[in-house]
Order: sequence, then C-alpha cells, then structure tokens
Amino acid sequence: MAFVAGSVNSVNRRERLRGFRAALESAALDPADAIVWPGADTTEFGDKDAAELGRNAARELLSGPRPPTGFVAINDMCAIGVCRGAKDAGLRAGRDVSVVGFDDILLADLFEPPLTTVRQPLPEMAAETFQRLRARIDSAPGAGRSLLIRPRLVVRESTAPAPSAASAPSPALAEAG
Repeated sequence: MAFVAGSVNSVNRRERLRGFRAALESAALDPADAIVWPGADTTEFGDKDAAELGRNAARELLSGPRPPTGFVAINDMCAIGVCRGAKDAGLRAGRDVSVVGFDDILLADLFEPPLTTVRQPLPEMAAETFQRLRARIDSAPGAGRSLLIRPRLVVRESTAPAPSAASAPSPALAEAG
C-alpha cells in the first residue's frame, strides 16, 4: 500500500495519514510496510498540482522493485493523477491496482473508472461548526473541544481485491503486453 500525500504539514493531512495507518492496522497489515510518498514539499497546491503529484507518485512507485497494489491519495485530484500514472505504466485502476481518494468531488464519479473516495460529511460539519461558533459567542462551556464526524467510504470502480502475487502484473510485463 502507498499513501500519496505531498506535504503532511497541515492537521488535515496528518489526520488522513493517521487514518490510513490505523486502517492498515485494523486490517492486520503493518503500517511500517506501507510507502508514504511525500512528493514535493508544499502544503497547499491546486488541482493541477495535486493531479501531477499523484501521477508522478504512481509512475515512480509502479516502476520500483516492489510496486504497491493499492494507493490512497490525499485528495480526489491526486487520486485521479495516480490513476493516470497507473495508465502510463500500462495498468488500470480497479483492475491491476486500487486507488482511493478523499473528498468525493463531482469529478470522482465522472472519471473513468469512477473513483472510490472518502466522502466528508459536509452538511453535518457545517452544522456542527455553526453550533460551536454560536456556543463560543454565548460563552458556553466546552465550545472549543474538537469533535470527529465520521466520513463515509464511497466504493466505486477504482478499487478491487488485490491481485495475488502469482497473478499480479508487473509494470514491465504490462508495458510489453
């Protein structure tokens, strides 16, 4: 497994990386075996930068000696870039490698293959933010505490069971075929 992050200097990105590692542990996988691909050391980047980061990560990692069978990207645009990088390597997301993004942007469902993603519960987050802001204005106790609102995994076609070691195509074979 690979986590394509860019910089993890923000709380949001650190929490996504922490969630990735926790998910590996809950699946009885060792997080130390996962690849965390940092790419460029930038905290903020636009959609084009995120897509290019994902594409570069996939190209590099899939050409390595132990290519990952799954990628989790810091956001959906980065995940779309990973899908394009896999295609560059002769592989297909959802068949040869699995790709998951974050945020469930509109393009996630329109991309081919449709992207598996983690949907943020934006209406609930906005309502809770408003309530906490209101409580802070009213000086209510506990207004500054943090709260976790669970996101939802939206499974689409960019993920599939990992290919077995015997049947997994190597990038070199995929390019030749």
